[in-house]
Amino acid sequence: MKTLAELKRHAATGQLQAKMIYRYGEDIPEKLSGWRKIIGSNSVAIFLLNNENKKSELRAETSSLIEYDGENLTIYDAGYRELNADEHKIMEEWNKITSTKEYQTQATNDALTDGSSTYWQEKAFFENSGYAYLMGFEEQRGKIYNFNMKKVRDNTIKGEKILQYLISRV
Repeated sequence: MKTLAELKRHAATGQLQAKMIYRYGEDIPEKLSGWRKIIGSNSVAIFLLNNENKKSELRAETSSLIEYDGENLTIYDAGYRELNADEHKIMEEWNKITSTKEYQTQATNDALTDGSSTYWQEKAFFENSGYAYLMGFEEQRGKIYNFNMKKVRDNTIKGEKILQYLISRV
């Protein structure tokens, strides 16, 4: 298994090309089909020339979501996992707060008066605990909580394959 860093180093040579062979399980658009020259990279992307000789960008921000074996480059979406023990403890603490009569009264008042004190209370709680991503509004350290699934989307876990390229020398 080669590394993303190796691919990025080789990209700078201008001697590689890529051909998209998988795109979200759908047909590959004409504009993205065929071999495309890899012309460079930076810390978060690999640059290719499209069929119209225009520079396009293949985002590669998290190496844990990318597999590269020298011939194939596969990019995955972040996967989901259950809450770990620390996260579960924080959520239990928050649930204790929200179950108090005082909190519920304030939440009702906020709803009736277009107030936001319970929002700011929640925000402060999760930020002060170091788990702001458990609020489910913003990603933090590659993680965000999904309330519908009751799971954490974590970019250290490979989810579904989203893109795949064949890589070869020009």
